[in-house]
Amino acid sequence: MSKEIDNIFSKYGAIRYICIGKTKDTRGITFVVYKDIYVTKTIVNHLFGFSIANRYLIVLYYQKLKMSKLFD
Repeated sequence: MSKEIDNIFSKYGAIRYICIGKTKDTRGITFVVYKDIYVTKTIVNHLFGFSIANRYLIVLYYQKLKMSKLFD
């Protein structure tokens, strides 16, 4: 799955890192961090609703407070 995610997201720009949730609470959540912050606008516009592995992507901008509560 991580190679598939890398193949899809790397088309839009250089990736700094990918973090895939592996616990019960974070399964299905993936963070993709780009070297160029401006790439994210393109990603949100082009990949929201994109189908991968029979699931649809919900692409959002990172919200530090919301995500830190999830991973605490």
